[in-house]
Amino acid sequence: METPKIDLCFLKSYETFFSALKDLGLSSNQIKKHITNKKLLEAKISSRQLTSISLDIINNGLISPIYSGPLPKILFENDFVVGIDKPAGIHCHPLCYSDQGNLLSWLRQNSFKYLDVNVNSYDRGLINRIDFETSGVVLYSKCGELLKEIRENFEGIITRKIYYAKVSGDASHIKGDYSFHLRPFGPGKKKVVCVETEAPNTFTTILDVDCNSVNDFSIVKITIKSGYRHQIRVVMSELGFPIIGDVLYGGLVSDRLYLHSYNYQIKLGGKSIEISSPLPKDF
Repeated sequence: METPKIDLCFLKSYETFFSALKDLGLSSNQIKKHITNKKLLEAKISSRQLTSISLDIINNGLISPIYSGPLPKILFENDFVVGIDKPAGIHCHPLCYSDQGNLLSWLRQNSFKYLDVNVNSYDRGLINRIDFETSGVVLYSKCGELLKEIRENFEGIITRKIYYAKVSGDASHIKGDYSFHLRPFGPGKKKVVCVETEAPNTFTTILDVDCNSVNDFSIVKITIKSGYRHQIRVVMSELGFPIIGDVLYGGLVSDRLYLHSYNYQIKLGGKSIEISSPLPKDF
């Protein structure tokens, strides 16, 4: 879908379109991110000239109040955090204003009043993020101070993270603890690989495996101490059981990527709070 545009009328002349946008308060990085046409940026702007411009530039950093996608739901809420059940097939946060299939747009559409946390970043108060294809628990902080505290001591405050994955075959023999060094690899660094270098070391535990021998699949219960990008997806692939639907890491083509964020335990004010999302029916 083409990014919506609006017409601006500049009341004075500018030597370049770039300088006109700078006068609107946009940074050089913001302008270059949205406009790659150098000739357009170098074009002269006359007084009272009408110029078409992307809403993503004008509303840079804002969250769209229009949500498009399957409906999330609130699992838990108190004065400090919100636990949200994210469906598969939406992002946790937008990358620009016109992105509408994300949790934060859903929150804004429903008049959530805590999107003023961490306003200089599109992820706002998100404590954790899960992939577009992954479903389940996502936590949001209502307080900037708490968000800062959690990010500085994530493993001390987020004391447990449990996921479920669906894989092909009998995976009952893979229960145990695993440590892998992971690093981004490939075009655009979309993929993560295991290496034997000084890349970040991650810790993953396969807690349990429920094998369905009739339909030849297993439901794997996983906990992670660290939280590296694509960690579970890479580890399952390395163990020979890529997640069903995870074609990036060798999984079978399917209607979705079968990874679910099941349970997070967060320690607040000396008390532990557990937030869980039921395993989806398609598992």
